[in-house]
Amino acid sequence: MKDSDLITFTNETLGELRGLMKEGEPWFLAGQVCRCLGIKNASETLTRIKERHEKFGDKGVGIAYTPFQTAGGKQNIAVVSESVLYELIFRSD
Repeated sequence: MKDSDLITFTNETLGELRGLMKEGEPWFLAGQVCRCLGIKNASETLTRIKERHEKFGDKGVGIAYTPFQTAGGKQNIAVVSESVLYELIFRSD
């Protein structure tokens, strides 16, 4: 995947968020979502969400990693489902 493969979603509150369609559902770039919400450590926050879901037996948390071509080479980027997007919004200050 490369930058041109991303879709821009527009939200009244958050502005424009980039993401992709995965199995017919919107998924959002986790780092961008966290920056928009003022969440300082996206990785730590995603780990806590994933651990909490897994603790209660939910294996399909809505956090995935997808290969993405950047200027520095291929990297795995975190993407979140719409349900995790809302969870991040509700948990943010």
